[in-house]
Amino acid sequence: MLTNNSIYDLPEDHLVRILNNEHQTILAHLDGIDHLRQDIYSLNSPVDHPELFVKLISLTERLMTVSKHHEREEKVLFPELLKADAGNHLEVLTSEHHFLTEYKLKFFNHINDLSAMDFKSYKLQMNFMANGIIGILREHIYLENTAVFPIAVKIITDDNRWLEMNQRFKEIGSFFE
Repeated sequence: MLTNNSIYDLPEDHLVRILNNEHQTILAHLDGIDHLRQDIYSLNSPVDHPELFVKLISLTERLMTVSKHHEREEKVLFPELLKADAGNHLEVLTSEHHFLTEYKLKFFNHINDLSAMDFKSYKLQMNFMANGIIGILREHIYLENTAVFPIAVKIITDDNRWLEMNQRFKEIGSFFE
């Protein structure tokens, strides 16, 4: 199994290292959303700390930009694993990508519409949706980091194959762009 130390032993431009680094960024965004969720949930009124809503909207917008990350996994890494008959979990992970894309949009729309319902109901729904996104995405990332990536590094041993994959990876682009 690939450990964090061995991930960082990979070249910086290796797609598994890039994906892992992006996962760290996504996890940091989730931590930020989790803290903001807690802070907002404790408010009596949205006017008490409006800056919290601005921060939550900003982090959620950023989280919604990970579609290129998912696309690179689905179009570059996952097909290579399927070719090697090492596609355990890939159907579930792809399904989660699609579910999370829709769910994050619903969450984003909800947090942007404070006037849609009373503040107590707003907070309850925001809390429920945030917990769902945070929980699913953390587990999703954990599975990719501890199962999918180590298998990929173990079974794809041809450096030329990795170079070709990196080229396709770059053509899709990064969610940091």
